[in-house]
Amino acid sequence: MINRNTGTAMGSAAVRFDQVAVAAFPFTLGAGEVAVWSVAPDPAAPPPGCLSGPELARARAFQNPAAARDFAAGRQALRALLGRYLGRPPGAVDLVTGPHGKPALAAGSPALSFNLSHAEGVVLVALGRDGELGVDVERSPAPAGFLDVAGSYFSTAEARRLAALPAAAAGAAFLRLWTRKEAVAKACGLGMSLPPDRIRVSMDAGTARVIDLPPDQGPLARWALHDLAPGPDLVAALAVRGASDLRPAGYACSLKDLS
Repeated sequence: MINRNTGTAMGSAAVRFDQVAVAAFPFTLGAGEVAVWSVAPDPAAPPPGCLSGPELARARAFQNPAAARDFAAGRQALRALLGRYLGRPPGAVDLVTGPHGKPALAAGSPALSFNLSHAEGVVLVALGRDGELGVDVERSPAPAGFLDVAGSYFSTAEARRLAALPAAAAGAAFLRLWTRKEAVAKACGLGMSLPPDRIRVSMDAGTARVIDLPPDQGPLARWALHDLAPGPDLVAALAVRGASDLRPAGYACSLKDLS
């Protein structure tokens, strides 16, 4: 059953990212703050030594070498940033994986919510003290056959609306929908086990908002959705569940600078 609450949860203009000097950055998070980091990995770097045994095994399980590198770089960036905010070495960050694959800090760790996503050549990591976070990033333009994907995963109305748009506009709208829906699903902690057609979000540029969700995901007034602008040819979104008044800020650096 879909929650027919007529309210909406709306974000603001797309969050821009500022390049920062890691050595001088304070790495503190106050109440109501969310830091979203855009991290550029080094494709020539050796495998990171801070990953756990299960993380290394998962990276080796990828048949596509590029996918394996992306996963390893994502976990390295996540550990490096968590280590900075928690004041401990990246390898000493104790991570666990939820039933739907979402990583979290182990019991007894400081309260810190986070989420990550990666696309070719970039890792996004969102961190905050309040609420549950979900982030997604995708490369633009949309992949070939995106209308078929929309027909399989989006609602009938959404798929029809996309199909009625000119090709370029349809591709951009598809990526906005996909990243917004995926960010919301990840903030729920359910990933793709929550079907995208049960998550209703806005499609238009500049109006990121959650429109409707299953009733067990809380009142819409406690949700916020933000478009992110980490760089050219990238489409991204941040969802916050449980704290709609958080203030996201975007930062950019290289993985080498974090390590």
